[in-house]
Amino acid sequence: MLIEQCEPAATDTDTYAGADAGADADAGADADAGAGADVLSPHEREEAAKDELARARAALQNGDLAAAEAALVRAAEFDPNNPDIAELQEQARAARPDGG
Repeated sequence: MLIEQCEPAATDTDTYAGADAGADADAGADADAGAGADVLSPHEREEAAKDELARARAALQNGDLAAAEAALVRAAEFDPNNPDIAELQEQARAARPDGG
């Protein structure tokens, strides 16, 4: 009996998951958010939004407001009804030098 080993086909979600590999992948996440957001399942969209929220939190902690705000835009593209987005947007506004 011959048993073949099959590899699963790559999907858009595999591409998005690869964006978690490192900080330099944020540019890739931008492209994936725009191109892949429409083909993700509701659960995948929710998880992608959570990933972007984690990036936003980390960027806020590091004082990188531009990165935080970009991650929040991507999170809103994936899951616009996530209540954490508005909370983090408010934190980002308050962290601006002009006070928001």
